[in-house]
Amino acid sequence: MAVILVTGSSTGIGQETALHMARAGHTVYASVRNPEGASELHQRIADENLALNVLRLDLTDAESIDTAVAEIMAAEGRIDALVANAGIGAGSSVEETPLEVAREIFETNYFGNISLLRAITPIMRAQRSGRIVMVGSLAGRYAAGCHGHYSASKWAMEGLCESLAQEMAEFGARVSIIEPGCVATPMWT
Repeated sequence: MAVILVTGSSTGIGQETALHMARAGHTVYASVRNPEGASELHQRIADENLALNVLRLDLTDAESIDTAVAEIMAAEGRIDALVANAGIGAGSSVEETPLEVAREIFETNYFGNISLLRAITPIMRAQRSGRIVMVGSLAGRYAAGCHGHYSASKWAMEGLCESLAQEMAEFGARVSIIEPGCVATPMWT
């Protein structure tokens, strides 16, 4: 069975992915920004009596990324797969979006994932295996009005993943991006 890190696991796609992988018998580390606030995740783990590890990882905090990855490596000695799901959304017109909000979207959705990849890819290179699944968005292929900054951050992830896939191929690690359409998750609130 694989050792899998799933980011953004407190709700939505990340939570469902982490639970699914744990049910299948994998060793899963479900990361969230605030473990104490992930009551739904903790409740579902308890209800199903799943062996699923919850840890703190905030994409905008490089130290939390390094700490989480070090914790997994200390316990398991490897990371076989990363499902990079964490991200934020925002919707308003380009002219009405404060620059700080646009920066926050990119700090989380793009630069935060770069920090995460910089922590994970050396491990997979050394292992000469691994699987990275980036959760993008259909907005990374088709922009919609009032979602310009979100779409731009997801378009940036698209290009990054295409390049990363080429870089990691010679080390036996595969990179994919999935692009779900609208999914009713708490991110919409």
